[in-house]
Order: sequence, then C-alpha cells, then structure tokens
Amino acid sequence: PLQTSYSSYLDITFSTGVTSVQLEWSFENQNTLYPFSNVIQVIDNEEGGQILLPSALITSAGTTTVIINTGTEPVSVYNFSGTLITEVATTQQWQITLTDNSTAGGIWLALELG
Repeated sequence: PLQTSYSSYLDITFSTGVTSVQLEWSFENQNTLYPFSNVIQVIDNEEGGQILLPSALITSAGTTTVIINTGTEPVSVYNFSGTLITEVATTQQWQITLTDNSTAGGIWLALELG
C-alpha cells in the first residue's frame, strides 16, 4: 500500500503579478512549486492574494494545514471548487482541516488560532 505524505513547510510570497497560488499534492506532482504543507507561511504584500486548495477527493478527512499571514494584506483561502473557506488577515494564523472528502471541493473547517 502507498502511504501519502506532504511537505512540512511552505513559504509563499505574493509579489507583483503573482496573487494566486494553486496548491498541489506532492505525491501527485513531485515537481510542484506549491505543495500542500503542514504549515504555510504567506507573505502577502499585494492586494487580492488567493490560495486555492487541491482536490479533496485525493486525500482523507482529517488532513490539516496551518496558514500564517506575515504580510501586509489579507489572503483568501478557497477550496478546489472555488468556494471561500476563510480570509487570513495580517498577523493571523488559521488551522484548516478537511472534514469531508466526498467531493473535489470537500468541506474544510477553518479555526482561527490564538
């Protein structure tokens, strides 16, 4: 059996012309620049930053990430189907957990961390 895993840490810096990032499962695309990771640090200094999560059909419920915004602008987090999950404001940390993987968009639970 194949046990899937994903990266521990990802640093995303939004800059001029780059305001949207599509995350991918590293076990599907080992050469991706934006693998889904346990912790994602975002430096968003451009208005309109977006993170698009990968398809929920390819992983199990319970998959979790923490997104930390250390930039000057908020970043929006969307599921694979384009539905807004949460907006991570400057200095905020959000834990996002997949609770249902029966569709590509999945159902993601967003919890702001203290």
